[in-house]
Order: sequence, then structure tokens, then C-alpha cells
Amino acid sequence: MRRFARLVSNWIERLSWLGATLAGVILVVVVFLVIYGVLLRYVFRTPGAWSIELPSFMFLAITALALAYVHRLRGHIGVELLVMRLPQRIQRVLSIVGSIALLIYAGFIAWAGWLKAWDHLQHGERSVAIGVPLFAVQIILPIALLLLCLQALVEISKEVTELRAKRAMTDNQETTVSERS
Repeated sequence: MRRFARLVSNWIERLSWLGATLAGVILVVVVFLVIYGVLLRYVFRTPGAWSIELPSFMFLAITALALAYVHRLRGHIGVELLVMRLPQRIQRVLSIVGSIALLIYAGFIAWAGWLKAWDHLQHGERSVAIGVPLFAVQIILPIALLLLCLQALVEISKEVTELRAKRAMTDNQETTVSERS
């Protein structure tokens, strides 16, 4: 069972890395699209209708796809000044509580995002400037947040495993000390 859990955990972490890598590639594309749009507008005096809408959609993907990897690296904003002064066991417990809170929050937002995306799909709504189906844009958020929820579960599992390992080590030391007495 532990081997399967480790396999799933590694798979989720690879997906998180893939999401962040894809976000980086999209960022590079956005930079070139913006430069191209600026050249069209100011040099050739022919603004593209897509020059604002497409990069905006892509910024959503950049932000959303990187969330799980940032959580894995513990890169989100936190109150480390206070937490770092606490014992390591309490730090781990707070990390678990924070990941559970993130899991609940991201789960709700993912569900709401899915409902919104589904609504766009049912009504066949498209963007104004370039006619992209809004479902294709909107579905990125629930997918990315689902990956964030999976990564939060992985982080909770890691912290619980570490807490158990520390407790077992402490119990073994206490047993050894009591056997000597």
C-alpha cells in the first residue's frame, strides 16, 4: 500500500512540475504576443483584436497552472516569522492545518469554476474579440485547482508521515531509556 501511495504521490508531483513548466512556456509566448501586439499597434498602426484578450486568457493559465508546484515548494505567502520560532512538531501540525484549509478553499473554487465552465459550454458562449469558446478558457481554473488539491493531499501525507516517524523515534528512545533503568 505504501508503494502505491508513493507512486501516486510522485505522479502528482510530476503533474505539478509539468503544470509549472507549461506555465513558464505560456509566459514566454505571452511576452512575444505582447511585443507583437505593440509592434502592430504602434509601428504598423493596425491593432489586432486579439492583442489584449488572448494574453489575458493566457495569464489565467499561467497563474493557475503554477499553483500546485508553488504549494509543493511552500512558495505561498506565509507568516514564517512566527511559525519558525515554534517547535518543529507544531510547525508540521500548522502545515497540515494550512493544507487542509487550502484543500477546502481550492475545492470550493474548483467546483464553482467547473459550474461556470459547464454553463459556458451549455450556452456555447465565445469571447468577443477572437471567438474562443469560453469553456476552453474557464476549464483551466478547475483543472489547475484540482491539481492543487491533489498536491495539498500529498503535502498532508508527507507531514503526517514525518510526524509519525518523529513520534516513533521518540517512543523508541523513551523505551531504550526505560530499559536501561
